[in-house]
Amino acid sequence: MVAGPLSRVNFVPDTVLVYGNSARCSGSLNAVLYKRGGSLKSDFSGRGDCTDIVIKGKKTGEPQVVLPCYGDRIFGMAGDDEMAFTFPFDRAKEVVEGWS
Repeated sequence: MVAGPLSRVNFVPDTVLVYGNSARCSGSLNAVLYKRGGSLKSDFSGRGDCTDIVIKGKKTGEPQVVLPCYGDRIFGMAGDDEMAFTFPFDRAKEVVEGWS
């Protein structure tokens, strides 16, 4: 696994991960659903969020709303007021258009 800031990576990523407060994640969710409507199915375990971020999105091809787990809080320094939103990079244009 290789990770880095989108503005500096020298490869095309499979997955984009954005941390933010609930308003930022809600905005990202609305951006994804802007053109196609419907809803996003998510489930939460509170542990092992790296599998939710990478594996679940890779298997389904769908964006995910993720609650940081203990490891993410300790090692990734996710704040108590943060959650995550992840989506396949090939849907980035859709997300940007939805935010516009």
